Amino acid sequence: MKSFKSNFVTIIVLLLLSFQNVKNVAAQINMQHESQMVQIEKLYASQQWSEIIKLEPVLLKHAEKDLNALLILSESYAQTGNITKGNSYAEMIIAKDPSNYFAFMMLGNNSYVSKEYDQAEKYYLKVLEIRPTYARANLNLASIYEMQKKKEKAISQYFQAIELFSANNFNNEVILYSKAVLNLDPNNTKAKSYLAITTE
Repeated sequence: MKSFKSNFVTIIVLLLLSFQNVKNVAAQINMQHESQMVQIEKLYASQQWSEIIKLEPVLLKHAEKDLNALLILSESYAQTGNITKGNSYAEMIIAKDPSNYFAFMMLGNNSYVSKEYDQAEKYYLKVLEIRPTYARANLNLASIYEMQKKKEKAISQYFQAIELFSANNFNNEVILYSKAVLNLDPNNTKAKSYLAITTE
């Protein structure tokens, strides 16, 4: 009986030690992972896309709790010229979160770079459907319409962006894109009015 108790206690002790070891290993892995994510943030800030791609397994692990990790991969692949892989990660995000306008923006930018302007337009319009105040989508649409010689549509998108910038007191942007409107329509009184207000 004593032998059984002794063995039982030994087993319990071993189990507790084993559990503690598992906790220690898990903590070490978490610390290593967090350290790697800090490294990735620095690489992203300095636009070292190829170095980020080398850490793809880390980002995929992090993506289990934060889809922004997939956005980083999407942009990194696109920036290194692998548009197909970049798009695949953006589409993966949308499959998990259809309201993620950053992923649609990424698809729009990749289409823009690939000169697939009709496709880019659809993605940018989707961005604005989800997030009407995302002025960058308006500006990219304006750029597309300018290239397509659709002057009125380009001006309309510029003004939507200008109104957002004006509401948030981004005066430099108001001036810049008011001048863009005037390049298309030198007599545009609305653009002149925005310029007059912001340069007073």
